[in-house]
Amino acid sequence: MLDSPGAAFAFPSPPEGSDKSQRQSAHSSLELPLRDKCGIKDPEKELRNWKKRLKAAIRETPASHSGHRLLRKCLVCGSDWNCFHSQSQNRFLFQPLQCDKKICPSCLRAWSLDLTVRALPAAGSVPFTELRHLVLTIKNCEHSMLPQTLDCLFSSFREWRNQGRRSHTGKFWTRVKGYIAKLEIDCNSSSFHPHLHCLLHVPSGFDFGYRSLARSAWIRIIESHGSTANPSAQYITNCQTSDVAREVTKYCAKPLQMEALRVQLYADLLLALNRRRFFSSWGTLACPKPTNPDPDLEHLGSLSHLVTISEQAGPDRDFASKAIEAFCSLNYGNQATIDRAPYLAPMLGGFPNG
Repeated sequence: MLDSPGAAFAFPSPPEGSDKSQRQSAHSSLELPLRDKCGIKDPEKELRNWKKRLKAAIRETPASHSGHRLLRKCLVCGSDWNCFHSQSQNRFLFQPLQCDKKICPSCLRAWSLDLTVRALPAAGSVPFTELRHLVLTIKNCEHSMLPQTLDCLFSSFREWRNQGRRSHTGKFWTRVKGYIAKLEIDCNSSSFHPHLHCLLHVPSGFDFGYRSLARSAWIRIIESHGSTANPSAQYITNCQTSDVAREVTKYCAKPLQMEALRVQLYADLLLALNRRRFFSSWGTLACPKPTNPDPDLEHLGSLSHLVTISEQAGPDRDFASKAIEAFCSLNYGNQATIDRAPYLAPMLGGFPNG
């Protein structure tokens, strides 16, 4: 990853009138619904506004602050590309270098797209009438208490599942054959509202009524960890449609309302969310880890590194120039043999493994 914005490589812009549809990724049919579910009408405009807020946050954050480095990493997100060459298919593949922060709009959409591709086969393999959408909540917290609140939420979720397998608590979790759980955080100027959205595979149903064993256990466990649950915000609903993509991805790509926060809080928020898992799955809904379908793929390095090689005399100069030409063709949408290779993300550390 580049160390500073000044080292970012400037790419040429597509000429006017170029067909943008020709340079969409192989999963573009999934990308548009994700944008709609995010409520992002213009992703490029949203990204520009995000960069402006990041620059303001960097100015307001002391260089000695631990989150200052994370802010600068977010600022150069997408400013360079990793380049690969497939010898068997004789084509170049490109993957943008990402900061992998869930508050970054571009990384969040990319991660959500990857998650959708992984989750769809699992969710589509069971009847939608056996799926339930469950929301588990915890008390809103002040901005400074977000790390402790997330620890409490995750610990409670793990303990709740374990207790649900024991006889003295009613074995309510034994009805669950698989689940997908996704962390969502709403925020405003004074507090955060972290909660879990879960998709459950329960062929015989799942009782989460006001006097049910499962709801009582959740409230009891949350209180034992020093917090409280919000009963009115907890609910469980049937999946009313066979469109499981909607149920799986509805809350995956929802961005944090960063504009509601003062930029002075960005560094603390990045530290609180750094290296935390936002997603888990198990059982019949377990999402497989992504694999690279092309075993002979060769990593050529970053695009800025290839630019340096192409400007120097050496045996690799021609090949580097060919890779740069392929990237420009991809940007202009004139070469169908180029692919942005979203499945390469795990190799680059761009996406978490769930």
